[in-house]
Amino acid sequence: MKARLINILRVNLAILLLIGLSSSTHTGADYSGLRVIANAYSSVSKLSKTEFEQMIQGERQRWKGGEGVIVALLKTSHPTGKKVAEDVFDMSDNEFNRYWLSLVFAGKSKAPEFFTSESALVEFVMVTPGAIGVVSTNVKTAGVAVIEIDN
Repeated sequence: MKARLINILRVNLAILLLIGLSSSTHTGADYSGLRVIANAYSSVSKLSKTEFEQMIQGERQRWKGGEGVIVALLKTSHPTGKKVAEDVFDMSDNEFNRYWLSLVFAGKSKAPEFFTSESALVEFVMVTPGAIGVVSTNVKTAGVAVIEIDN
């Protein structure tokens, strides 16, 4: 009975992972109203759209210089967090949450640091080497690097 339950859970996890991966392909929405930030000591000032998406989606876990990437995101209950889920991940808020659960549960990525306010996210990125995050363009970003994303 226990073995059957474990197998059912594995199958469900595999299905969720496939749904999440197939949904993660970005369809070209722009990031208007959003700003990518990183720790001020990051040696990177510009990323390609592909590099950024791989980092923020947990697929690429190292910066070009080898330092570990620490993803900082707003919860989808925050308007900017919902916009990031839709515009960057091309997912609904529920799909976004399932996506991260499936990656973490499968051991493919570390969970992002989630925040309920943009100021807390900026503060975290400011003091955390390797951190990258996304905030709205109207948030003050003193103390962090603003990363340019090339299409």
